Amino acid sequence: MKTFNLEDCMAMKKGIVFIYPAEGRIDRLLSGGVLKENIGTRGYKGYLQVEIDGKPDRVHRVIWSYVNGQIPKGMMIDHVNGVTDDNRITNLRLVTNSQNQQNRHCAQSNNKLGIKGVSFVPRLGKFEASIQSGGKKTLVGFFESAIDAAKAYALAAASIHTHNPSASA
Repeated sequence: MKTFNLEDCMAMKKGIVFIYPAEGRIDRLLSGGVLKENIGTRGYKGYLQVEIDGKPDRVHRVIWSYVNGQIPKGMMIDHVNGVTDDNRITNLRLVTNSQNQQNRHCAQSNNKLGIKGVSFVPRLGKFEASIQSGGKKTLVGFFESAIDAAKAYALAAASIHTHNPSASA
């Protein structure tokens, strides 16, 4: 028989929810005493979503709020390692939108090359490396190869993007 820690328990309108921040999961005690472990459905971009008191929310937001209180206006919760279903509290941090964008682990979907911070400039026949921080785009330089542009972007990101733990790695 499973034992429950009442400190991890939240009474809800529809049953009881157990939140385990260290494990990054939420369980729900259903009617009849049935425990549904690791509740949540995979939603947009792989984020796990749950319904608490009739309101949908993402699991990482629920866990962070459970531990730290309400998320301040204008702030968001970032997955440090970029894995959207790794909701352990040690992998979650409060950031601004700009800081969250710094921690993107891949190129934006509209990037034709698929290399973060690099684009091809047809009129020059060269690859451009640019970086954005605080809403301002900065040109890193133009390069003969996409690889050289990517290396230059990585160097710039390591010094400019202070909220990306992998930029300095």
